[in-house]
Amino acid sequence: MLYACHKRHCFAVFMLASVFGWQTASAQHNHHSPMDSEFTDLATLGMSNGSNHTGHDGLVGGRTAITTEAVLAYNRLRHFVGLPPVTSDEVGAWAFANDLTNNTQAWGNDQLGVGIWYAMQGAKVGWMADSTFDPQVVAEISRTARLGDPGDVMAMVVQYGHEGFADYLIANGYEETFINTLKMEPHYAGWMHDRAHGLLSIEGVAIAHDVNHLTVLSHDQMQPFMNDTWDWPQWPALEVSEARVLEYFQSMVVLGDPLANHLSDLGDPPTVGNDSEDPPTDDDPETPPVDDSTTYYIDDISVEVDGELWWGGFTAIIAVRNESDIMLDQWQFRFFSSHTISADQWGCTVETIDLGDGLYEHRVSGYEWGKSISAGETMYVSFNGSQGLPLGDSGQIDAAGLFDGGWIADFETTVPPATDPPTGNSDRVSVDVDGDLWWGGFTAGLAVNNETDGKLDDWNFRFLSTHTIAGAPWGCQVETTDLGNGLYEHNVTGTEWAKSIPAGGTVFVGFNGQQGAALGNTGLLDADGLFDGGWIGD
Repeated sequence: MLYACHKRHCFAVFMLASVFGWQTASAQHNHHSPMDSEFTDLATLGMSNGSNHTGHDGLVGGRTAITTEAVLAYNRLRHFVGLPPVTSDEVGAWAFANDLTNNTQAWGNDQLGVGIWYAMQGAKVGWMADSTFDPQVVAEISRTARLGDPGDVMAMVVQYGHEGFADYLIANGYEETFINTLKMEPHYAGWMHDRAHGLLSIEGVAIAHDVNHLTVLSHDQMQPFMNDTWDWPQWPALEVSEARVLEYFQSMVVLGDPLANHLSDLGDPPTVGNDSEDPPTDDDPETPPVDDSTTYYIDDISVEVDGELWWGGFTAIIAVRNESDIMLDQWQFRFFSSHTISADQWGCTVETIDLGDGLYEHRVSGYEWGKSISAGETMYVSFNGSQGLPLGDSGQIDAAGLFDGGWIADFETTVPPATDPPTGNSDRVSVDVDGDLWWGGFTAGLAVNNETDGKLDDWNFRFLSTHTIAGAPWGCQVETTDLGNGLYEHNVTGTEWAKSIPAGGTVFVGFNGQQGAALGNTGLLDADGLFDGGWIGD
């Protein structure tokens, strides 16, 4: 079995959090076409060369770009083997710690990008059963995913995968993400050579980089372990035993020692997340009725709780299901509890109100990658907490234990309407907004214009917004007041070189932020999007 180590784990988080990399975002746009996707393209974190299939122009024969959809497939595989999800950064940290990278020190987006890359590799291979593993099958299923029929791909998963894995994918509607990951080209964007060129020695005959070539195929996509630039085998990798190859790729899934043993049969797939497309009904006398006693409902979502208890605390894994027939761009649920929630939150944010006498109201909202849920789909988010009323030092946490103060089944989330349209004008300054949207966030560039006849030695303006400001602004400081109900007041003040503005002059300042009301994952930011709660002025 892929070794499942039960302890306090982080939940899946992957987001574009930095504008630094090998190239700037504007430079990257010259190297690849924009992709219409909810997932982040690896090339946006940095782009290099060195392969026939590095750029979009080389993605032939059904090959596709590497995106964070691979991380989703990877965490679903971890869920199947009984492990909680992890972030791309955690996968990247594991790779750097195990000599699977060019450098020992991560810079800029290195750890995030390397994590996405190795998550893709683990998801491509780690599903294969020990007894049926064959490198040639890696090539055949990748070629079939890229050029063939999805049904043929799933037939191969039944034949070569761990027992129950195909059923797990089908029962949850996960086939598309799995197949999309099989299509991804490992050489894409240059990360395989420029950041994930692992130097770890394997069986004294190869290094990690050589074995990583298992998923690189010949031009005709008939052979694994190939070097596509010259279309010949990666010779050192062919000297590594097949058992060690599979051990190596399964170490990516469990984040274990790449040279240790992780092989054995898997047990039954987990119950959380096995959402059958045909739930039992009262018309089927042979099937017991569904027990909803552990499922909680509010508006268009249902909530189930799983997780682990540890000494004085817990890790809660929440399955939030969209019960509607449309995508939910934002969701929230609330509950009373004797427990407190820590700052370790993944895919959600938790706002807590202390009600006194050891009771708290917790408001859980989707955040970053966990913010939107497609119709009928389930999103898994998580947080750590400290026990109020004791639950024990080991075992599982359930909804009754987490919601020990009661479930709040009816509430309204409202955002006060803007009193004025967000024009960005006041008596002293006017503000023009430009910037870029990215997955879950934005970069705002502000042109602050002096509308007076004299020099402004200081300036400020305020606005209401559902968005939060992240990181260190440039040329300004931002003071934020949480108004509740998902609304914030931001007071922007000029600092340093941008503190004063000559008469009729303009200074350019900016900041990064996290989206409140969804603005999209690509495109441009404007004043209406940034000042979505209303303009206040100075």
